[in-house]
Amino acid sequence: MLVVDDNDDTREALCMLLRLERFDVSAAPSGVDALEIPEAGLRPCVVLLDIRMRGIDGWEVTARPQSHAELQSAPRSSAWYSAIAHAPLTGGGA
Repeated sequence: MLVVDDNDDTREALCMLLRLERFDVSAAPSGVDALEIPEAGLRPCVVLLDIRMRGIDGWEVTARPQSHAELQSAPRSSAWYSAIAHAPLTGGGA
């Protein structure tokens, strides 16, 4: 599982919760870093992607044609993550 969020607290809290549930979790602090994950040899089966990141946001990560097939084929929860998980952890809302 890959968690991509530019907010350190949100990313770390979500990773911690998922690890407590015994998920194997990797994290990326930006869309650019998420696009480099396959080059590092990681093959996430699920991507939780923040759609409101600075720079390359979650929508752009999934829309980039050079995005690796491994990220494109993994189920993503961009909208759910932004609306449900992001709001309680940071006080923001969708």
